[in-house]
Parts: sequence; C-alpha cells; structure tokens
Amino acid sequence: MFHLTRFRNPIPHFVKVWRTRPAEAASFSLIIFLAVLVYYYGTFIILPEILEGHHLIIKIALNFLLPNWIFFAVLSNMILIQVRDSSIRNKFLAQPVLKPPPPSVATINGDAGDTAQAYDKDHELKERTKYIGQHFVATPFQDDQIWHICAACEIFVPPRTWHCHSCNTCILRRDHHCIITMGCIGEENHCNFIGMLFYVALGTSLASTFSLIYHVYFVEVVWWMFLLKCFVPYFTIFYDPSALNILSGITLVGQWPAWGMFSYYLYLALRGQTSADFSRGIRRAPAGSKTFSFQNMKMLLGPNPLLRILWPYHQVIIQSIDEQHDQTDRKGL
Repeated sequence: MFHLTRFRNPIPHFVKVWRTRPAEAASFSLIIFLAVLVYYYGTFIILPEILEGHHLIIKIALNFLLPNWIFFAVLSNMILIQVRDSSIRNKFLAQPVLKPPPPSVATINGDAGDTAQAYDKDHELKERTKYIGQHFVATPFQDDQIWHICAACEIFVPPRTWHCHSCNTCILRRDHHCIITMGCIGEENHCNFIGMLFYVALGTSLASTFSLIYHVYFVEVVWWMFLLKCFVPYFTIFYDPSALNILSGITLVGQWPAWGMFSYYLYLALRGQTSADFSRGIRRAPAGSKTFSFQNMKMLLGPNPLLRILWPYHQVIIQSIDEQHDQTDRKGL
C-alpha cells in the first residue's frame, strides 16, 4: 500500500500557481491556515479542559492520536493531490494499433510471369481511413468510450481524458479542477481527494461537537445562544468576536458541505463514475450489473478502495501497456 515514487516537488508547483493563479494559491493557504487554527484550539485548549480527570488512555486516544491523525491525513491528502500528477506529461500512451486490412483477393490473369496481387494499397488506405473515423473522434461528449483527439495538446488521448485549461494539459480520467488543492483530480489522486473530504468532514464534526460540550458544560453558555453565535455571523462578529466563537462557527457550519461533498463523491464511486461522467450522463457500470455496487467502486478506485481512502499513502496503480491495448478505458486497474 506504500508508494512514494512518481512524485513531483510541490514547491515549484506552488510557486508557479501563485504566479499564474493567485486565487487558487490563496484558497489553498487559507484552508491550511484554518486547519492549523482548528487543530491548535482543539488539541491544546478545548480537549485538555474536557478530558481533565479522565484516564490516561482516553487522553492519549482523544487528545493526541485522533486529532494528530486527522490533521496529518488532511495535510497529506492536500499535498499528495498536487504531487501525484494525473496529467499526460511524461507518460507513454499506448494508442490502439491500426491493424492492416486482410490482403485483397486478386485474380491471376494467366500470364506465366504474372502473380496475384496480395496487398491492394488503395483498399488499405480506405480501410485505415474508415478505422480512424470509427475509432477516433474530435471531442466526444455523450459517449467517450473511444480515444479522441485533443486539439490543444495535438495528441490522441484515452477515454475519460479531458483537457484542463488551468493546468494546460490533458488529465487522465479527469474529474474536475480543484481550486482548493490547486490541481486536477484524476486517476492518480482520486482516492486522495475523497480521503481529504472524509477527514475534513470528520475533523470539523469532532471539532464542533467538542466545542459545543466545552461551551455548554465548562463555559456555561446556554446551548441555543452558542448555536446563535455559530449560525449568525453578524452576532458573533459585532457582539462576541472571540476566536473560539469564530472557529466554532466555521467548524459547525463547515461540516455540512464537507459531509455533502463526501457523500456525493462516494455516491459517484459506487456508480463507477467521475463527476465529468455524471454531468455527461455516461453510465460506467457494466451492462447487466447493478447501478450501485462495491465492484463499481473497485473499478474506479482500484482494489481495497476503502483502505485507499483512509490511508493517504496508498499505492498508485497504473495500467501497463498490455492492459491499455486490451482495454479501451483507463480505470486505474
């Protein structure tokens, strides 16, 4: 499950994004800053107060292991999304082989020195042109089961590969371009993106729960007043602008979109789809199979998909050249 190769240095990538796409770099920096603040206030201020007097094992589990693992997983996934490059750069794409048509059947004219023509050049050219027309299209939309031409990259690319104008390259099994992580989500970092969503949702939920317990039982704030401060930013900013109240509001409100996005991408994974497939109405489950199944999830994310989501440093599975020849689709298997 460990795979630490094929990485690119994230520092030059971050500098390049900061120069060309400053909004994405600012979003990434803001998320990292908020994650550090939530981690600090939860680990060093709220949890020690709540767990005072509890058994040492509980303190180690809840105040050290759990928050540190969630914080480590969020940061690792955000960085791995950048360094695990899903683009076609420096990759060998094994295009389908254009097989020559069978030799045309020629007749013998009866002359002694005359033999049958085994290969008709005109017929071969017509067959090759027909093959290209049937197996390659310019920009498939409703059906991308075949290789197609990227006009920007000027190259044949596999199915589910789309050009990203922000990254200025084609992305293998492209899902979308993530502004927060400053990179495209593709076949090599799809599990890291879903894992990041899961740990962000879990971390914000735990932070908001412990924050509610801390304010109600230790600060002795009425619970509905605490919820008012969290859900009404105007009240918090102008009447009680403490850092704890602001962070509590961020975690309490932020957990819902985080869980919503994680549920959406888990739903797509069970269908074997990317968000690009879903928006185009392309069904990925094999004919005759269930629409939702764990097998579809394995086809999309690879073997042991749940472990690959939970463990950021999972092995990236890349198709071999033979598999690319045998299959017209790249699904990470």
